[in-house]
Amino acid sequence: MADSNSILPEIKPLNFRVQLILFFVSGTLWEPFFNLFCFLGLNKLAAYPLPKNVPSTKNNVLVNVLLIISIFGAPVAWYRRYQFLHEFIEFMEPNLPPLEKKVNEEGIEEEVKRLNCITGKSFVGFAITTVAIILLFAGSMTIVIYFLTQFNQGLLADNIWGNGAFMIFLPIGIAAFFIGLGFSVRTIKAEQNWFKAFNAISAEIIEQNKK
Repeated sequence: MADSNSILPEIKPLNFRVQLILFFVSGTLWEPFFNLFCFLGLNKLAAYPLPKNVPSTKNNVLVNVLLIISIFGAPVAWYRRYQFLHEFIEFMEPNLPPLEKKVNEEGIEEEVKRLNCITGKSFVGFAITTVAIILLFAGSMTIVIYFLTQFNQGLLADNIWGNGAFMIFLPIGIAAFFIGLGFSVRTIKAEQNWFKAFNAISAEIIEQNKK
């Protein structure tokens, strides 16, 4: 058993906080690397001996990273990353021992549910909606700033737009900002849960293969 375990890849816990900081500091340019580490981790997980009914998380890392840097390919890569892990945990759970019960504040033991991420379809829906709302905010504010500049310089024609109708985009932009903020927080939480679920199931698989 020791010899077989020695050839298995080491799966180190993925640090979500570091990845998130790098994502924002780089102005989202860290996104391909963010996903690179995730897909590499899934491949390492696939290298461990597993029951036949458990779907493999093995994937083509290069293809998925290339999809991430393309506009229309990114949702496909996002879907794959979430669906690989979600299905893996879902099918693997019956083959794992139950988690240790947790004692609540009243001293009563409670069942602990195994962590899992949302489905690929759910995450793609959240992510695309978030991007769309952010674009709506950016577009609305750009229109307001442009027309307001033209208005102050007296360059607008004497029509409905020239008389200030363009300001309708201001409340639209403000609403989009707050709605987009809410969706952004929801998306970040989904990503955090993905990392937590990956780290938790990886630790269980490694421990199982030590026995």
